[in-house]
Amino acid sequence: MLLFKNKKGGEKVLSIWWFFVLVFIFAGIIGGVLLYYSTDVDIRDLEADVLSEKILSCFNYNFEISGEANFNIYEKCGLNKELFSSESIFYFSIDIKDEAGNSILKQGKISGGKVSFEGDCKAVSSNEQIRARNYPKCVPKTEKIWFIQNGIVKQGEIEILAASNQAGKKLAVI
Repeated sequence: MLLFKNKKGGEKVLSIWWFFVLVFIFAGIIGGVLLYYSTDVDIRDLEADVLSEKILSCFNYNFEISGEANFNIYEKCGLNKELFSSESIFYFSIDIKDEAGNSILKQGKISGGKVSFEGDCKAVSSNEQIRARNYPKCVPKTEKIWFIQNGIVKQGEIEILAASNQAGKKLAVI
């Protein structure tokens, strides 16, 4: 007990260290929250996938191919035509082929949206090393479908390319 007799200032030294510990913990909590909430939100893949699924379900449930050259995909599938203008952030391309691989649409491919996205999708998908930040995200799908042509039920294949370039946002706490 002789060592600790008449020793003063112990509480003052510990209070300084206690203050540093509190600041360190507070900075760690703030840093963790900012790292978690300040991430990029990129849902371009999901948007393109939803668009391709909507088009695919439209063709699977109610599609009869007739001799019309003015097929309106927007009315048939319930798509908002304003979202697919030439300066939009979305694109889709549809091609329907018969069992022999020949396109059965009189007007060729059905497409809508920004046409340059098709070339961007081909460039990124052909070279896996390209990591373009501002390019659209593309979802190509190919599925077998049944369709009616001139009153006859036939089997074919539908190829859908859907793309989205909706820029994500940074979310911040403050």
